[in-house]
Amino acid sequence: MKSFPHQAAKRWAELVIVGLVISWLGGLGLGNSVPAARASTNAAIEVAGHAEHRWTGVAVLANDKIVVNFPRWQPETPISVGLLDAVSGAIAPYPNAQTNAWEPGQGLDPATYWVCVQSVVAGPGGHLFALDSGRMPGGQVVAGAPKLVRIDSVTDTVVHTYLFDESIATEASYLNDIRFDASGRWGFITDSGAGALIVLDLQTGHARRLLAGHPSVMAEEIDVMIDGAAFRQRGQRPQIHADGIAVDGIRGWVYWQALTARTLYRLPIAALIDPDLSQKALAARIERVAEVGPSDGLEIDTQGRVYLTSIEHNAVRRWTPDGGIEMVAHHPRLSWPDSLAWGQDGSLYVTATQIHRGPAAQKPFELFRIPAGVVRGE
Repeated sequence: MKSFPHQAAKRWAELVIVGLVISWLGGLGLGNSVPAARASTNAAIEVAGHAEHRWTGVAVLANDKIVVNFPRWQPETPISVGLLDAVSGAIAPYPNAQTNAWEPGQGLDPATYWVCVQSVVAGPGGHLFALDSGRMPGGQVVAGAPKLVRIDSVTDTVVHTYLFDESIATEASYLNDIRFDASGRWGFITDSGAGALIVLDLQTGHARRLLAGHPSVMAEEIDVMIDGAAFRQRGQRPQIHADGIAVDGIRGWVYWQALTARTLYRLPIAALIDPDLSQKALAARIERVAEVGPSDGLEIDTQGRVYLTSIEHNAVRRWTPDGGIEMVAHHPRLSWPDSLAWGQDGSLYVTATQIHRGPAAQKPFELFRIPAGVVRGE
């Protein structure tokens, strides 16, 4: 594995936002099984939920609560963060209805409402962390809206809100995803809008914006091929920058990848949290891990294997430390697999968002569960 050579950072003056029209959906019962494509098992992936709007993130908490989120990619987004009832399939506003009641132009404090939540993640202390990009449809970042909200999943109350000013969440930013180190002190955030990594000290609330414009956090000039067609947005090739992120707390690595790119990168945690390391010195520590194909969400297991939502293959695959790429599960209904989350039993949850289909998405949007045995390859 070779170190990524330092290159002069590019400054991108224009952000291409994937503005998506969210389709209204029909119903589908829960508990349906979908035959898994052969990896090393004939077991089934399962439908764990469905929704009337396009979701992106999912988190499974220690008390088995399943939380999902819906970005405000169109104004009519009645729920931004919701609690999924695994039995009835109902989705209730989380942590309450008021937090989900944001309306632009009403004088509401954007720091205390969901504006455009892109991801939800189970994190330190068993808490839920919700990352709000603060970006409205049409591309405007609402002042005071970009934030990370920490919620006690037992009491369903907000513990802390980390606000990001324009030095961290820039005019072109879209805060996308977050993961944490093993100590629970450090959070690592991707910016898929402008291309950067953000390191947040959860103890002090201090954040640093790193590697802005570096090639490792930027989209590559590639065509993303899905179902035999090149992905286009408004007739253009989208450029979606640093997106998926995973943290190997055991071995001390942070992995990330731009969405419209094929290359997975990593950096030592120790380098990212070192405030004395210059941007140039930090860039020199970047390692080009592998060519894994366009991926949206990432996860990691205790063996250091990185799980990838493989949007070109309607699949979840994984990179192994010996350099291999393995199929975990794939099926046509895993259409644009987006976010991954571990279940308490070792199963893997994945949202299917059909982003490439836009308003022509086939109803419903589904949440799948890959059983632990399938994940293990049994």
